[in-house]
Amino acid sequence: MFNEFIGTQISWLLPLAVLVLVAALILRGVRPRTDFPRAVLILWGCWLLTHVAVLSSTSGGPHPYYTASMAPALAALVGIGCVTLFPLRWALPVMVAVSGLWGSILLIRTSTFLPWLGWIVLAGTVAAVVGLLLPRWKPVAAIVAAIVVLAGPAVFSVITPFQRIIFTNPLAGPASTWMGGPGGKGGFGGDPNGPFQDLSSPTGDPASYRKMLDYLQARQGSATWLVAVPSSQYAAPIILRTGRSAMAMGGFIGSDPTLTLSQLRKYVRQGQVRYFLVYPGQVPPRFADPVLAGWVTAHCPVVKPAAFAAAFTQDALVLHDCGPAKGSS
Repeated sequence: MFNEFIGTQISWLLPLAVLVLVAALILRGVRPRTDFPRAVLILWGCWLLTHVAVLSSTSGGPHPYYTASMAPALAALVGIGCVTLFPLRWALPVMVAVSGLWGSILLIRTSTFLPWLGWIVLAGTVAAVVGLLLPRWKPVAAIVAAIVVLAGPAVFSVITPFQRIIFTNPLAGPASTWMGGPGGKGGFGGDPNGPFQDLSSPTGDPASYRKMLDYLQARQGSATWLVAVPSSQYAAPIILRTGRSAMAMGGFIGSDPTLTLSQLRKYVRQGQVRYFLVYPGQVPPRFADPVLAGWVTAHCPVVKPAAFAAAFTQDALVLHDCGPAKGSS
């Protein structure tokens, strides 16, 4: 939750929320089991800590957007803390110090995006903490504290809609925060020019990709699916761009046994699907059912071998035409 990649996605207020949870529970003391405020704290605390434990121990690392499920608990605990602990003279300075310091660290670590902002947040945090300890300056310091604590998450939230769409792995903040992250130059688990990173083209040449989609739409006819592809990661950009159905033969990443060979042949025979994007040969280089891909490769001719070659220069997918008669082969 605190590393250089996922830290900026969710952890801005995480130390504050945990601090609030502990302090508020201590303040409630020994109360009846039916004490409502304590029950609320336990509810949101269990929500937050369960997600932290699960996502922190996930093998291989979770997608960053999974952390969005922690947002309700963070919001609730921070809100409760501001109301519950505000009357205590020591509580607010401590909360601001912890949150402001962590926010400045996250911003300073993100050196390619507004490198000066982290240092401003750090200076503002020091000023706010000092002001909160002085009764005369407490109102002004409280305003400064709110600004410095929320500066980081606010900036990341505002800039997110203007970033490149990575619809299989949405991320908050500027692209520069993830382009060098784990999993290659594309960030967490992918190349920025990988198979499904952009709505305009999954990979290769965008113009060639759009030309291929135009070709398929002009020839879909009464077929249920515009095209069949190895996985939903290839189907998603096609569906979003054309508004038509695309068959994901292998589920999310291509390894799910969602379709048998007999079902595929039936769909082809009935004219429900005609075009297939598959890897060449019997054994595809990535996740895909070799039986299905092998049958398509063996029985369905390639569509204009050179016409759409640039659409999939990286993944080497090939477009096949399984005409109505191919299903009985």
